[in-house]
Amino acid sequence: MSGLQVLKLKEKGFDFGAHSKNHPRYSQISVKDQLLETVESVEVIKTQFNLDDSFFSFPFSDDGVKNDFFNKIKSKKITTFGSAGLKDEDISSHFQRIPMEYNSIYSAETIIKGELIFYIIKKY
Repeated sequence: MSGLQVLKLKEKGFDFGAHSKNHPRYSQISVKDQLLETVESVEVIKTQFNLDDSFFSFPFSDDGVKNDFFNKIKSKKITTFGSAGLKDEDISSHFQRIPMEYNSIYSAETIIKGELIFYIIKKY
């Protein structure tokens, strides 16, 4: 998205966040580098678009990211998002999103219903 597109959507009430500086697989970099990638990218986006909240979505996946990262980032008040679908999380500022990128083979309704069914099955 262009900066202008972000600003137009912001005017309509949408929120935005960061996605890292260099788009690494977080499971393959140190906690120190994870923190730098996250905090610096969030600050750039917040400043560039005059945002109040701090949101961050992991590139690729949050799979393999240790609690050490989440414990250290807690003081920064950054809300983070993974892409593991519906899932209960122990970390109160971390949420999973439902991946919608299935090359348009499935409708959004089908994807969400599938996620709900899988979530219910995992509960048992």
